[in-house]
Amino acid sequence: NDPENRLLARGSRFRMDSEMVRDQVLMAGGLLNHDMLGKSVKPPQPAKLWQIVAMPSSYPRIFKAD
Repeated sequence: NDPENRLLARGSRFRMDSEMVRDQVLMAGGLLNHDMLGKSVKPPQPAKLWQIVAMPSSYPRIFKAD
């Protein structure tokens, strides 16, 4: 029982956009940079994934993790 709604069980729901999902994942992994306009994060990805999903005109064609 939570008559004062302190546990937020009845809080409003909302959909998270992709940037919010990314930030939540980076925060959970300890990789979120809190500085504004900081260095971007390029976490490791499976081999050749970038080549599979990249558009032919995208730059760079080869992904390099930080």
